[in-house]
Amino acid sequence: MLWLYALIFIALAAGLLGAYRLLGTPSRLTPRDYAVVLADVATSVERAAERLRQALADPDANLEDAGNQAEGEPASPGARSRPPFGGAR
Repeated sequence: MLWLYALIFIALAAGLLGAYRLLGTPSRLTPRDYAVVLADVATSVERAAERLRQALADPDANLEDAGNQAEGEPASPGARSRPPFGGAR
């Protein structure tokens, strides 16, 4: 019976270690990269807001299409082809 408790304890310890490695790892972005990402997001939001304002001003515009278009386009041309934040460069 003691082996069952030891097995449960080891499984919990492995789970906690895995969660720490996944969630507790500091970001791999450099401070300069944070500024680039924030500028990219700001540009994207500004473009999307402008498209939506234009669609609201046009009485014949389809707002759903304008919203979908504003939502799906990246701010910079290479934004979709970049690796994820933790990926290799």
